[in-house]
Amino acid sequence: MKKNFWTWLLHDKKRRKSSICMKVCLCIAVFLACGAFRSVYAQTEKLTLKRENASMLDIIFAVEKQSKMTFVYSMDAVNKIGKITIDVKDVLIDSVMNICLRKTDYTYTFEKNVVVIKKKAAEEVKGSTAVTPKKRVITGTITDKQKGKLPGVSVYVKGTTVGVVTDVNGVYKLELPATAKALLFSFVGMKTKEVELKDQTTINVVLEEEISDLDEVTVVAYGERKKEN
Repeated sequence: MKKNFWTWLLHDKKRRKSSICMKVCLCIAVFLACGAFRSVYAQTEKLTLKRENASMLDIIFAVEKQSKMTFVYSMDAVNKIGKITIDVKDVLIDSVMNICLRKTDYTYTFEKNVVVIKKKAAEEVKGSTAVTPKKRVITGTITDKQKGKLPGVSVYVKGTTVGVVTDVNGVYKLELPATAKALLFSFVGMKTKEVELKDQTTINVVLEEEISDLDEVTVVAYGERKKEN
């Protein structure tokens, strides 16, 4: 009987210990889940902001007032961001931050319900400030010496296959590659003309007729001469 009692008591203590451990684990899990929920909820809260020429610090205070988000930043960073004009309604904090930090050297990340404002990596800054060069377009009109418009003239970039043909009015429009150095103008019966490219946007060309050897006429005059004795 004593043996059964002590066995029961020992098992009961083990069951209590196991139960306590399970309760502790359950509490920890609930706590973590609540924390995760709060952080996700904070990031999905809708914000309404209307500011004109406001500082980043003003925006931060307004967001913290409307949401459960907090910010981590340096005063040097918020001062360099400059003035901000924003007018949004019922948007996520992502939208607010993207508007505030666009065209700046700063970005942001989320650490649960904390927004960390930090400087962009050098590669990001270079990529965001890189200017895409505008495509250069050349236009013009091709005529002959009599000022007659020449349709069907081939206009192409020297050393490439990039080119166009003039329309019925002798007009062309050509988009140039970055490596373009010169244009060639060619037409049947006309001399091919080369024009160096500089800063022109319009190049009008007058083509000259090409005269071949067959077109040249040689006149030989024959006279009579009496035979001398």
